[in-house]
Amino acid sequence: MRFGDFVIYHALQENNRCLHLLSAHPAPLSDTSVHSLRIGVKRLRASWRLLQREVPESVFNDAEARLKAIHRTLAPSRDELAALTIARSLVAKTAKKKSRAALSLVAQTLGEHGTGALLTRASMDQVSDGYQQESGVWRDLDVEALNDAALIDGFARSYRRGRRLGVRVLEHDDSALMHAWRGWVKTGFYQLDMIRPVLCASNRARRWYLDRLGDALGKHHDLLLLRGRIGDVALDEADRLRVEAVLETQLTVYRDRARKLHPYIYAQKSAVFGEAVAADIARLSFDNVVVLPRSA
Repeated sequence: MRFGDFVIYHALQENNRCLHLLSAHPAPLSDTSVHSLRIGVKRLRASWRLLQREVPESVFNDAEARLKAIHRTLAPSRDELAALTIARSLVAKTAKKKSRAALSLVAQTLGEHGTGALLTRASMDQVSDGYQQESGVWRDLDVEALNDAALIDGFARSYRRGRRLGVRVLEHDDSALMHAWRGWVKTGFYQLDMIRPVLCASNRARRWYLDRLGDALGKHHDLLLLRGRIGDVALDEADRLRVEAVLETQLTVYRDRARKLHPYIYAQKSAVFGEAVAADIARLSFDNVVVLPRSA
């Protein structure tokens, strides 16, 4: 089986999973379902990035725009829940009484606002239309025109982009850079997850570390979301400073964790990583595809 067939098969399976989820659940969609749909967007974007140099630029750009539109529809619900979840987490782990009380007020206020951005029927229909368009484009791709070696090079390109961004993050304390890096870390994770059953030991470890790094960068982003919501809460100046101090401490924790994880993932140059991935893909068979495990 050619690798191009595998990538298309994988993308269609993921897309169909998302369409089935939308058809099987009534509006408003639950937080769990929104999370699952967001994973679908990330998996599909990771697949398209393997094909970027093998399809017309307009096809790739349309796919990026389509998936970004789905993401924008799903994002408000996720962001509200993320801010509330991390606020409650900080309440549980903060030892200082006054800081904990201030954070409790933040969590209570955000909870009273609720996650009102849950997907309505109209929003679900928009997301469904996007996934249906995605399905048609993947089915229309000419697999015979795809060069397997070029697709495998896509792994190395994503790795190289993540590696370079990681170096910049190590050099600069920049939240925008952290967020951009997170996107490429997720791309690298989902691309390796695509071929998880055949990964060699080094790439299995790399996939695991990418998952941990993605989680750290995600928590960093959620803390920034929470910081952006502090103005919605009636805090006096002293309590506001207490909350901001807790947030800054936690932001530093996740920045430091990201720096520690970087060498475990990106120590090799992209060419060496690409050779390892090529050897992994050489072990793929159709049986591997049929029983391919899925991770959330």
